[in-house]
Order: sequence, then structure tokens, then C-alpha cells
Amino acid sequence: MALDGLFGRFKKELPGEKAAREADPTTFSPLPVTEPLKKLAPAEEDKRNVIFQSGGETYVSLHSRPELQRLVALSLKGIVNVSDVVPNATGAGPHYLSKVMPLDKIEQPHAASETQADLLVLACVFTDEDRSADTTGQITTYEGGNMRAKEGKTALYDFEEARQLLTEDMELGMRRVKFVEDPQALEILITKLDLLEQRYAGDEGLAFIKSVVAKTGKSVPELFGPKRPDADEQELQRNLLERIASTRVAAHARIAALHERDVRVMRAA
Repeated sequence: MALDGLFGRFKKELPGEKAAREADPTTFSPLPVTEPLKKLAPAEEDKRNVIFQSGGETYVSLHSRPELQRLVALSLKGIVNVSDVVPNATGAGPHYLSKVMPLDKIEQPHAASETQADLLVLACVFTDEDRSADTTGQITTYEGGNMRAKEGKTALYDFEEARQLLTEDMELGMRRVKFVEDPQALEILITKLDLLEQRYAGDEGLAFIKSVVAKTGKSVPELFGPKRPDADEQELQRNLLERIASTRVAAHARIAALHERDVRVMRAA
């Protein structure tokens, strides 16, 4: 899609939590699940991922770091098409559920370039590389590699690999981006990085990060593990902004390198 349409779709603030069922699910964060859960997949058949239905929506249980996955989903909502991680307020079953996003309600399909940009944001900024998809052409229907797609409408899920965010090498983004061959994906990536920076930077950004951490019910060390016992929301903010900056530098450098390569090919023709 055209880059000039991206900024109009994304908002700096966390989307308001409302119970709308028919709206584009990428534009709001749903309320906690309150209606009784109906188990669709028996635990004995799938011990890691139990599927539930409630109020006409489908959910999957989270077996690893559900609070951290909620933090990632809330942090990226509205900029990357992530699946919501929703509190379970029924009093039965797991504390958090991953919502199976209704892809048919998503209004804006993604071109392959934007899907690749989304995967790069997760990998480079949140250290979550646990994704696999062919983004060299238009994605039609796909399920696996922690993402679902239908007619170009996508939803990413399972963000437990973000546990490395406070300890992973800060150069991760530069290593990933230098292999990208699609300049449009890099342009979209830069736009999304700019929007994330606007969301996370300054006093307002710190307040946003604190609000997201509070929604998980855990402290920063509890979310990211014992290797950083003194980490707090300011450290999380600093880390995210540094990863955004290093990835953006790498993206600009890669665009320049691709352009130079194209020029050499044209001159040699």
C-alpha cells in the first residue's frame, strides 16, 4: 500500500478498550472475556494450545509467558497487526487468552511488503524472530509460523520470544535488515519505526509504557526474567528506542545499497 496512507491508520495512543464486535479488530483492544468458555479442543489432544469459544469469538490458551505476550500485543496494537492477548475474567481456565483475530473483519489487506515490515518490527525491535512466511509475493491464505493470513489480511501471534528484549545484542536489527531485498518493505518499516518512536519517546511515551506494564500485572523483571533484576520501565523505554534507532539506520543503509546496486546494473546493461 502507499506510504502516505500509513500515518492515517496508526495512532500514538493505545486504542480505547471497547466491546465492539463488528469493527475492524486491528483498531481496538477488546474487553476481558466474561462469558463462559466453551472448550473446542480437549486438553488431552492438545496440551499446549487449548481452543475456547466465548461470546461468538475464538480464543487459544497461552502456555508460555502470557503477561509478556500481552505487553507486546498492547505495545504494537494499531501499528502491527497483532492478535490481542485478553484477560480471562470468567474465573475458569487460563488467566490470559490469545484471541483468534477474525480476518474477514480487517478492512485493510496487507501487501507482502507490509507483512515483511511487520515481521521485521517484531524481530528487530522486540527480538521475536519466531516467524516464518513467504513474503516475496502476495500472501493469500496462510496459517503457521505464528501468523495467520487470508487474502492479504494478517494477524501475528505468540510473542514469547520477546523475553530476550533486555539481554539480546542491540545489533540484531542491523543483521536482519541487511538481507532484505524489497525496498518498499524497508520504506514501510521506517514508517512503522517512526510511529513506534512517537509512541514510546519522552514523558508521554514513558507513561504509555508504564500503563502497558501495569496492564500485565507484573513488574519489568518479572516479565523479562532474572537476568535483569533491576530493570524498570525507563530501562525498557531506553532499550526499545535504541533498537528502533539502530534498525532505522540499518534500513536507510540497506535502501541506499539496493539503489547503488540497481544503478550499477543499469550502467552495465
